[in-house]
This record gives sequence, C-alpha cells and structure tokens, in this order.
Amino acid sequence: MKTLTALLAGLVAATISLNAQTTVRTTTRIAPSSNPPPGHPIAGYVAEDMKWIEAPPSLTGAHMAVLQGDPSKAGPYTIRLKFPAGYRIPLHWHDADENLTVISGSLHIGIAPSFDATNSKELGALNFATIPAKMKHTAWCDVETIVQVHGLGPWTMHEVYPSATVQANP
Repeated sequence: MKTLTALLAGLVAATISLNAQTTVRTTTRIAPSSNPPPGHPIAGYVAEDMKWIEAPPSLTGAHMAVLQGDPSKAGPYTIRLKFPAGYRIPLHWHDADENLTVISGSLHIGIAPSFDATNSKELGALNFATIPAKMKHTAWCDVETIVQVHGLGPWTMHEVYPSATVQANP
C-alpha cells in the first residue's frame, strides 16, 4: 500500500509539474505588435504603381525604379532595373558588392572578358546572386527581365572598355 501511495504521489507531482510547465509556456507567450516601433516607418510599393524612370546613361534603353535610399549616395539602396528582351550590358565592374534578385525573366551573368555563353550563369525568376566588388562581368537577357539590386551606395558602374573618342589625324 505504501508503494502504491508513493507511486500515486509521484504521478500527481509529475502531472502538476507538466501542467505548470504548459501553463508557463502559454502565459509567457508574447503577442506580436501590430504597429511598428515609433520612428520606424514602413515603406512599400505595389508593382503596378512603381515609378519607372530612364536608367543611368551606362544602361541606355533600360528603366529603373528607386525603392529605397539614393543609389548615387553613401548608404543602403534598393533599385529595380527593367531590361527589354535582347538587352546586353557591356563588360563592367562595381566599387562595392552588388546583390541581385531576378524578379521576372532571366538574367545571364558572364565573367570577363566577353559575352561567352559557356562562361556564364543563368539566373531565372526568384534567384539571387552577389557579385563581388571589382569583379569584371557582363550581363544579358533574352526576354524582358526585371532585376532588383541592393547594397551600400554609392552604386557605381565602370565600363572596362569605355567608348573611345575619335581624334582627328594631324
């Protein structure tokens, strides 16, 4: 009988302990706040409402939407670039790492020195890549493609073979 009483007492103690742990877990759960902390506004964009502008001269024929920051200044930035089908970006490099996410379409990234399809990587929609600072590369797309680029500005693009100026012969 003493053994049975001790067994029952242990079972009751274990049950109370488990219930107490369950109660602690449920009572200490914190509900997420529905409001952002003061001083932290949320910015967002509906794709159809984005304001597309002409991309910088180094990307003639492409369009750009600035989502965050100012890509021409120091600090974080996020932009989207829209390239028409058949677009080619010449061999170039950037001062800082370039983070790319393909939103739609498909982007081919080729490593220097040319548009060599055998030395490239194709990124389809929803794929991500980081191109290290100063890495010479090219890019092209076969279909209309939208790419989101983010990083720490200023965002720069240096052509490896800039257009040569023609000089008159003496």
